[in-house]
Amino acid sequence: MIRKDHKTDKQEMLLFGVLFLALHIPCLDFILPFGQLFSYLPLAICIYYAFLVIFVRKKVSSVLLLTLLLFVVYFLSTIINTPSNIKVCIKTFVAPLAVAFITEYYMPVDQTGFIRTARNLLAFLVITDLLSIVFVPNGLYVSELYTDNWILGYKSSRVYIAVMPLLLFAALNDYIENGKLTFVFHLLSLLGIADVFLSKGTGGTAATALLYGLIVIYDLFRKYRLMGLVNRVLKPKVMLPIIAILVLMFAIFQKFDILEFIIVGILHKNMTLTNRTKIWTACLELFKTSPIIGKGYIISDQFIELTGVRGGTQPHNQVLSLLVYSGIVGLAIYLCLLYCVSKKTDQDWSSLSKITFLYIIANLILGIVSMNIFGEWHYAVYIVLYYLNSLDRQKYDELI
Repeated sequence: MIRKDHKTDKQEMLLFGVLFLALHIPCLDFILPFGQLFSYLPLAICIYYAFLVIFVRKKVSSVLLLTLLLFVVYFLSTIINTPSNIKVCIKTFVAPLAVAFITEYYMPVDQTGFIRTARNLLAFLVITDLLSIVFVPNGLYVSELYTDNWILGYKSSRVYIAVMPLLLFAALNDYIENGKLTFVFHLLSLLGIADVFLSKGTGGTAATALLYGLIVIYDLFRKYRLMGLVNRVLKPKVMLPIIAILVLMFAIFQKFDILEFIIVGILHKNMTLTNRTKIWTACLELFKTSPIIGKGYIISDQFIELTGVRGGTQPHNQVLSLLVYSGIVGLAIYLCLLYCVSKKTDQDWSSLSKITFLYIIANLILGIVSMNIFGEWHYAVYIVLYYLNSLDRQKYDELI
């Protein structure tokens, strides 16, 4: 068990508050007086921690560098193609960038403190959000597009901002402190799944349940010493090509037999598949008009006009999102990011790394039918994995 002193408690309280503000909790803009001011805090935090990382730490990981390069392409493409969207573009970009910079600052020096604090913050957010859904089932506030909004926003937004990251950090914290999953992980996971389910986020519920199942299965295999099978299957060079093929089948080659079975046959959502195909077809046409650096950030109303689908506020696919917003250049950078993390993972295949890689797998699978490239923890998790693979193994062998 890792002991904490008073100084550590104060540092973690500070980190708790900084992460809370950096995440830009959706409801703050709507239910608090002068709530719009909160939308500027992630930008201030991003600038501050960028300064600390670059000029104080003076060491930046290759993962963060690739992330920054990708966002530069997003931004330049927006300036060139859709300059009127710059303000919304910046507001969308700063939260994932702020969380990435915070992660880059804390993970090299205090991995356990960062993971524990992230777990505690995300548990607080999920429980609060779940209570808001239970007590105000018809929605807590009305946004420009939706009425069913609660503490963590509309449907799938809670998946990226809190629920799936909660499962990851709860599992990592359990392994660091206890060497196995505990009741706390299972409780928090079930609360998270219930939170997404009650918000009517079908894809998010499935992805969260998948992540929970993968982590539990991994823990069971580890417990019964069946890691040989896991190590052969759960490798980046095995899993990533499989996911890439699925993405190409669904979004680009438009082979929908499996997807139709899941969405129509199991979930009974005929219009979901129909709308997805319309959106994906429109995205391919958009990509063709600017294939090198993409069209830049396109706001929700503009995307609805382009697709003719009211729910078509974004590409609803991770690869198409990269192609539409940043073109072939952006997709290439993102693939380099995946390669960088995968190479690190192959070199140091610890339990912490495997659990984090399971998160990436579940997130990529969710990306087949959803856009998650601007998720608050999307790039931060890659940084977490990078530094987990750079830990002092002798120190952590005593904990895991």
